[in-house]
Amino acid sequence: CARILFPSAMVRLSAGRDQLSTAEQALCFLAGANSIFSGDRLLTTPHPGTDADQALFDLLDLEALPPQGALERVDQLAEAVVDRS
Repeated sequence: CARILFPSAMVRLSAGRDQLSTAEQALCFLAGANSIFSGDRLLTTPHPGTDADQALFDLLDLEALPPQGALERVDQLAEAVVDRS
């Protein structure tokens, strides 16, 4: 639904994804999801680990892209912390 209304939007799977089976996650991607939060934890919500995420991507023949703007944002935050010192 979001993919139809906002074709360029990032439709992200996140909290609760560990409760979905591999088949259910695959259906989400087929329905238009194009992004996930990856890693072992998101704040206080458990997630499948990065190995499980990569296995899912391999199974579905998907390719992970680098996080958009993540490294630049970390650099900005680090500079702000140093400037406050």
